[in-house]
This record gives sequence, structure tokens and C-alpha cells, in this order.
Amino acid sequence: MRKHRNYWTKEKCHEEALKYTKRSDFEKNSITAYSKSRKNKWLDTICIHMKPSGNLYKRCIYSYEFSDGKFYVGLTYNLNIRDKQHKS
Repeated sequence: MRKHRNYWTKEKCHEEALKYTKRSDFEKNSITAYSKSRKNKWLDTICIHMKPSGNLYKRCIYSYEFSDGKFYVGLTYNLNIRDKQHKS
């Protein structure tokens, strides 16, 4: 069913955003609410509860050296999580 033109208020967009934990999921699954929120500059406010899934600027380059002399070099936004993943 199609929503009327002014359906997506800031409050409705916030209710919709609360269903998601990542902005990418919000955008993918509720494109109209996401677009309206972006257009009206509400995204930072209504997505405050979401955890960032990455950042183009806040990242870290890391390397691991193995006992056979080989190296692994990677890029991550969360060094603690990445370290646990490599060790498991």
C-alpha cells in the first residue's frame, strides 16, 4: 500500500530507524524513510542508537608476523575485534 505524500515525518522516520542496528540496513530495507531522513538532515539524530559498521577515515593498518616468517597485513576500523577474529 502506498503512503501519502507527507507520511514520513521525523517521528515516523525515527520509529522506522529504531528497527535497525546499522544505517545500511535502514537504507536497504526502508529506502523512502531513509531518503526523507537524509534529505531533511535527520539521519544523525534518528540513527544515534546505531553502531557504525565502518568509517572511511578512522581505520587502522595492522600486520601479523607468523613463526614461518610470513606476514599478514590488513585494514580495519576496530583493531580489538579484528585481533580476536585472527586469534580464533
